[in-house]
Amino acid sequence: MKTYYYCLIACFFAVLLSGCKKEPKTTAAPELTVTPGELVFAASENEPKIIQVTGNVEWEYRPEEAASSWMTIEEVEEGLSVSVKDNISEEARQATIRIMPLAAELSIQTVTVKQVATDFSTFEITVSPETTPIAFEAVGNTPYAVEVAVTGDLAWNAIVNEGSNGWLHAAKKGSTLEISVEDNEWLESRSGTVQIGTVDDLGIEPVVLQVIQQAKPAFSIASTNITLEPYGGIDSQATIVVICNMGTWDAVVSATADGTVTPVDWLSIKMIDDYYGSIVIEATENQTGAERTAYVVVSLDGSEQEPIVVTVTQKLLNTDAISTLTGPVNFTDMESGVNDYVYFTPTYPEDNVFGGPYKSAIWEIDLWASSVERYKESYMDNYRGAGTRLRLYLRSEQISHNADGTYVLPEGSYPISTEYSDRNPLDMPWLLAPGEASLYGGDPAMRYPIGCWYMELDGENTYVETAPLTGGRLIVDYNETTGEYQLNCQFTDDRGNAITGVIVTKLDNLTENYTEL
Repeated sequence: MKTYYYCLIACFFAVLLSGCKKEPKTTAAPELTVTPGELVFAASENEPKIIQVTGNVEWEYRPEEAASSWMTIEEVEEGLSVSVKDNISEEARQATIRIMPLAAELSIQTVTVKQVATDFSTFEITVSPETTPIAFEAVGNTPYAVEVAVTGDLAWNAIVNEGSNGWLHAAKKGSTLEISVEDNEWLESRSGTVQIGTVDDLGIEPVVLQVIQQAKPAFSIASTNITLEPYGGIDSQATIVVICNMGTWDAVVSATADGTVTPVDWLSIKMIDDYYGSIVIEATENQTGAERTAYVVVSLDGSEQEPIVVTVTQKLLNTDAISTLTGPVNFTDMESGVNDYVYFTPTYPEDNVFGGPYKSAIWEIDLWASSVERYKESYMDNYRGAGTRLRLYLRSEQISHNADGTYVLPEGSYPISTEYSDRNPLDMPWLLAPGEASLYGGDPAMRYPIGCWYMELDGENTYVETAPLTGGRLIVDYNETTGEYQLNCQFTDDRGNAITGVIVTKLDNLTENYTEL
């Protein structure tokens, strides 16, 4: 019985095992499909493009690192979405995207992304308004606004031409360019340019704006009061400068200032130069016994503007004048290398014949240029050569010698005074004696002229110019460190001629006259 039971169990398990038999397993081959193999984008205004990625394996992608500045990749349901920035360049660009299946038996696939270059020949810069030239008044202008647009919204700038940087300005404010100008104080209009172009040189034609500014209207005279010398002819000429940019003008001489032209026989117009704006006038010699006055009336042609009247005064000729100068003199040959001789009297004793003691010291100073030579002739000093000689006869305050035993001419201003007198010097320091006609030594020799004189030698040992100094002043500055004086001469002669110049000297050739009297 037990045997039967065991046999029955064995049969059950046999049937059970025969119903659970494992069948052979079947798997699809790995695959990954990538399309397309190339994406081509336009230079600008692109929509994203899709790379289709299908298959039964997992995968990864990796773009070129260098393309990260212009290409963006995003995973989407279909695969990859690729976007590119605008290519603002004259060169095309490309990159590779590697798509890598995570299956050993599959190889890496690549997609090439290309973007074409920009054709800048179609780009342009436009401005609004297009008015050119842009015109400004002489003064009181407000900025002129110009709207600027560039194809592709490229960055742009504005450059003022170099010659107009001082008065013409251009300021960028967003898409607007403001052009402004400084006030024009000149007599002529002026022009300049503002060039609008792209920041990068892309071959896009720039826009050049012409700018003009009107001149400030002007009609005036530099000086409306003129004084003429009394000598006549070329020595009594003057130039009137006319400032005008409002048209043509003319000038006449009149004896009256009210615009009514009355003839004048002593003053005439020698030349009118409308281009350079000048009028040359000339007077005859004035021996009338008094100064005389006439007028030059300058009128703007075809205009209701009031004429400009210039008052012309001519000095009286001094028939007693002994100066040979016919005009002003500025000497320059004694600024260095000056020769000097000083005959100095610090004071007189109380018992001298003139009733001292004086309250002033006497300086008799001779100065001559290095091109002039001083020499002895018949026991008297004389001069020869070519250049300037100056004789100054002045009084300073009473002084004593310094610690070095030398005398220093006090600094200050010494005017020429007609009140100067050797006979009454007690209270008269700080004065120069006016020049007078020489009574001894002979005028041609000018050995010891009286008072202050200007002289010019011609190289033939003769004086071509001699002039007594009868007005003006001498300004003395002393440099204690160098021991040098600067003598600033601001004189006039007896004809009214200015005689000016600067002398640098040490006045170190000094003879003291004290005990001789």
